Amino acid sequence: MFVFLITEASVTSDICDREWQTASDIPRPILPIKIRDANHHVIADADIPHHISQINYVNATDNWEQTLDDIAFHVDRYSYLYELSDDLAQLVSENTA
Repeated sequence: MFVFLITEASVTSDICDREWQTASDIPRPILPIKIRDANHHVIADADIPHHISQINYVNATDNWEQTLDDIAFHVDRYSYLYELSDDLAQLVSENTA
């Protein structure tokens, strides 16, 4: 899983953009998390680039306890989907051999 922290600095960074592109090219889940920056500033939703905002992100700017629950939900969901994908691939392989 690729975790991308959304801040004004990260969405304008060339390095972060290249990391995003690399993660997008590899079949892996992307979990964007919107956080406060070092100055406690929160990026406006309108300032988040479309390629990032089109993925549901976890909002970690206010309630940290809820944020941890949201992250755990996404991690559990992706883990389940990968296990299911592996099981399906094995089933297909066994039935087409």
